[in-house]
Amino acid sequence: NLSFRTLGGYVITPTRSQLKAGLPWDQLVEVVRSNWMEYEVHYLGEGAPSSDAFLHEAIYVRRPEVGAVFHGHDGVILSQAAALAREFDLAVTPTARAFGTREDAEETARDLGGKGIIIRTGHGFVSVGRTPDEAGELALRVHRRAIALSSTGT
Repeated sequence: NLSFRTLGGYVITPTRSQLKAGLPWDQLVEVVRSNWMEYEVHYLGEGAPSSDAFLHEAIYVRRPEVGAVFHGHDGVILSQAAALAREFDLAVTPTARAFGTREDAEETARDLGGKGIIIRTGHGFVSVGRTPDEAGELALRVHRRAIALSSTGT
């Protein structure tokens, strides 16, 4: 799932959306308010926001300079997490967590700290940037390096 900040909150891909590239603008969802205590999101749009909306929001709250968040499931990145952590300035969660929960959102945002990418053990990755291009390029750079590491057996 992908998101970017707006003046009123953030736009995020809808839940269960398989198509990301070329997704029509009217299928995007804007989260305009949330209630962490009740675990509710208030949004504009036809579909419901991604189940990771609270994760994106937790990052935006902790990191005012972040303008975009990308989250993906990438087996090659997961398989090369230790090597990637040695080469890149990235974080790795210490254990797998139940995703989509308030605890996961808060702990992942905390573990990301000031870094540009975090590998979520057993799940995927989250990359951040000032712009969607910056967050996406970082994810691609790490993915390409993971592929290279896999091909050399590292």
